[in-house]
Amino acid sequence: MKAKKLTRAKDNLPTLFKNWPASKDNDIYLVILYWIAYDGIALKIGGEAANTLANLALSGMLTNPETITRARRKFNEQGLFLGENHEDRASQQVDVKEWAKGA
Repeated sequence: MKAKKLTRAKDNLPTLFKNWPASKDNDIYLVILYWIAYDGIALKIGGEAANTLANLALSGMLTNPETITRARRKFNEQGLFLGENHEDRASQQVDVKEWAKGA
């Protein structure tokens, strides 16, 4: 399932890069744009809230998501703060690695 989402994201990103060039340099902005364009976040939280998130991302006021998830992975590598879904995430990671080999 994770590999399917990755394939979809891979197909969708060029459109975002073309229409919002700043998304090439700002991961937070890219993620928020993706959520707006493809996951319907504006419908879920409201357009004004989605725009506020995008503006915060562009301003550099938000921590890069990769920094946060990298720190979580470091804890997890040490066996600390493992979530209830740790085993599911680990098996999804294997799926993505297998998908990447075939890409």
